[in-house]
Amino acid sequence: MLSYEKLKKKTAKSSFRSGFKMDAEDVAYVEKKGILAIREHAKRFLRERLFSFNRARDGRQTPYRGHPVFKAQHATGICCRKCLQKWHGIDKLANLTEDDIEGLSGILVSWVSDTDNLEKSGLNGSL
Repeated sequence: MLSYEKLKKKTAKSSFRSGFKMDAEDVAYVEKKGILAIREHAKRFLRERLFSFNRARDGRQTPYRGHPVFKAQHATGICCRKCLQKWHGIDKLANLTEDDIEGLSGILVSWVSDTDNLEKSGLNGSL
């Protein structure tokens, strides 16, 4: 699995992936809940939505808004099994392991915490 920094460089080349940013509502949510809660949300979303391959839902299981982790998933290619395979080399037919969930949730939290993603939307500061 790529480190967040290497993945960030790779996704920067994609206009779709690099177009996601945190807005004021996302920042307020993260500040209210705290980064540890955001990590738990990320793990729960991975287990509920991406643990195993579901052909009928693949590509549609992650909303584009409603939670900062959803934006992070799209920005980092952790939004569906096809993208997990393309961006992270995780076979789309294999169930995620706990190590996968830990590593992927770490990437999601890194994206949410990355001040570059705040600055793009005109927000300054850190989480």
